[in-house]
Amino acid sequence: SLQNTAARGARRSGEWGAGAQAALGVEHSAALTVDGRLFTWGRGDQGQLGHGDCEPLVLIPREVSLAHAVDTPPELPLPARRKGAAGGEEESEEEDLAAGIGLARELLTAVPEGPPGAIAGADMRAGLGQGEHVEVGSAVLVCCGQTMTLVLTDRGNLVVFGWSDSGALGLGRTQLAPGPTRISSRILALRTFVGCAVGDDHCAAVTTKGGVYTWGQGVFGALGKPPANRLHHPPDCLRPYRLKLPDDARARQVSCGANYTAIVCRDDSLYVLGDGDWTLRQIRPTPGKDAEERAPLDAVEVVCGRFHTMALIASDQAEYLREGETRWQRLVANPARSFWKSFMQW
Repeated sequence: SLQNTAARGARRSGEWGAGAQAALGVEHSAALTVDGRLFTWGRGDQGQLGHGDCEPLVLIPREVSLAHAVDTPPELPLPARRKGAAGGEEESEEEDLAAGIGLARELLTAVPEGPPGAIAGADMRAGLGQGEHVEVGSAVLVCCGQTMTLVLTDRGNLVVFGWSDSGALGLGRTQLAPGPTRISSRILALRTFVGCAVGDDHCAAVTTKGGVYTWGQGVFGALGKPPANRLHHPPDCLRPYRLKLPDDARARQVSCGANYTAIVCRDDSLYVLGDGDWTLRQIRPTPGKDAEERAPLDAVEVVCGRFHTMALIASDQAEYLREGETRWQRLVANPARSFWKSFMQW
């Protein structure tokens, strides 16, 4: 498979430093070294590797330089639609995607390449639009989505590269950013981020003050932005949206599944949203009681897979749960072998 081939390429590479953190997308991977160097490899035809191009496949990890990050996102012309039989515009998402990526490749290959792995600066090596250089700092956390990558830096900036037609880049109407681009606005310029996460096509981030911002695909409710009315789905957010937490709670950590988001607050409460419901729901797994009477779960940390979730809980609550049903006794006694089915019963 593509991922196995990319993994073999990673083992062959002798340019890696000691690893600090790794992230996996659908068909691309990323890794950070202890000295802050960022490497990506795998499928790259939608700019998700951040090398400034849309090279279809990179087998050996290649370094991404955040030193040439830009602040102004490039704007690509929208692909022209074919005329239908009645003279109208014929809709085809697949053709639009292919046309947009094809156009990007034409622009990207029109300029001679620089040194291997190099990013050519504000012009994104392709004439994809002028961008102003900005110092974003060194990478401390990397997250991968389906066709995009999100990076948190030691200066609290969020840097993105890749492709999304649902706003997961957080760059407004821009759907393609083949090189590192800072997510910025007048409001975000006043925020410092300390954590972030990526789902299939949406993102979430936490600020130093415990605020949560979400953006990207909203149809499943993972962003927490309400629909215009009962007849509409929750909207996509093309730029970061400030999520309102209940009772002035402050977030400590976020994690994203395929179409949902989990939030751990500073008081150890755990909330989820998405998977068809845009409202925040607090996890209350205590057995033997009605949902509204259950004690909330005290979570230390939460991790989301695509469609399942696991959380670390405080030791005193583990003792309390041992007094519950047999299934909870097995859950706490064998945490390494447990599957948190209860999280899917919110």
